[in-house]
Amino acid sequence: MRAIAILIATLTLVACGSRFGTDLDTASVPEPPLDRMYRTFATYNSVVSSSFHVLGETQGVEPVCGSTWCATHVPHPTLGYVVGFEGRSSARLFGSASWTPQGEIGGLEIWELSYTTDSVEYGVWMDHSFFAISTLDAVDYGIVAGAVFGRIYDDVPFPLQGTAGYDGAIVARDVISATHYAGTAHLEVDFAAASLDATFSNIAATDSGETLADIRFAQVALLPDRHVAAVRELPSADGTDTYLNARFYGPDHEELTGVFGKDTLIGAFGAKRQ
Repeated sequence: MRAIAILIATLTLVACGSRFGTDLDTASVPEPPLDRMYRTFATYNSVVSSSFHVLGETQGVEPVCGSTWCATHVPHPTLGYVVGFEGRSSARLFGSASWTPQGEIGGLEIWELSYTTDSVEYGVWMDHSFFAISTLDAVDYGIVAGAVFGRIYDDVPFPLQGTAGYDGAIVARDVISATHYAGTAHLEVDFAAASLDATFSNIAATDSGETLADIRFAQVALLPDRHVAAVRELPSADGTDTYLNARFYGPDHEELTGVFGKDTLIGAFGAKRQ
């Protein structure tokens, strides 16, 4: 069995046009959020992963996650692979990778991260968490997955009353068409009712601008370990696989970051409390 690591890691800035519409002014290209990157990988204690989709399969393979990693064995016509996310090991690739700014969505700066000709990730670094959609397009791999790294503060009481709104962005990829998408995220949390509603909107392809319908999750259960889990719909004949899995990050639960699946779309999202 051959081990392949899908690692979320890049460092060197490459100034080029945005894929989200108007080209960026290269004179004012934002600097990569390196301080937040190093702090996240140095202090994270939570990893969330989507299903792993391989070679265009619509039904994903579920990962097993610990506090600092997620991994799974994925099927392959001739070989078996173990794939996963583990934050600290990705630091070895920082020096040879590149950061390309893609523009701002939902108040968050989207970055294209690449470290080989076959690997690309679209991701966002916030103050206490990081989320990305990761793809490895080598001819015999074809792996797509979403991932989140973040810091949970277990010594801070979880709110039992009140409501809060969270705004941010999503990044996603269609596992069949190989199209990347980005859009806005809005989540309304009712701490007293232990539930949330999520709406992902303004979803558009990063290359053509093709738009998708809004994605909504209603009355998602809010669990006391800061974990959010929607009831997963079992894959149907047309490949439908719908779920949302996220956590609250930061000392005051100020970030809500996670992964989701909707039909053949796999994505990750992050939002800040307003």
